Amino acid sequence: MVAVFEASRAWSELYGAKGCSMINAHAEISDPGHPAYPVITGQKRWMLDLFTGLARDIDAAGADRLARTLVLLHEGALVSHGVGVLPDPFGAALDQVRELLDG
Repeated sequence: MVAVFEASRAWSELYGAKGCSMINAHAEISDPGHPAYPVITGQKRWMLDLFTGLARDIDAAGADRLARTLVLLHEGALVSHGVGVLPDPFGAALDQVRELLDG
């Protein structure tokens, strides 16, 4: 789990000055009938599936809930990084992830 957040942090520092490109695309393309819409939502579903699979290794019974929480932390860090208001959104998200995993 931590590795996903650390990789996203490193990627965002190099390429993510505007935050999450899929969220930015969704701001422009929110019509489910648009051909790009499945690409946008598919990427978010892929992230949820990734976190769900990783969460099953930690807590099979609570995997869905943990994965949803992780997606929200990850998405919040991506968007916050792009806005630039918080000093280290991935650091804050990582603190929360570690707390969830240790708790």
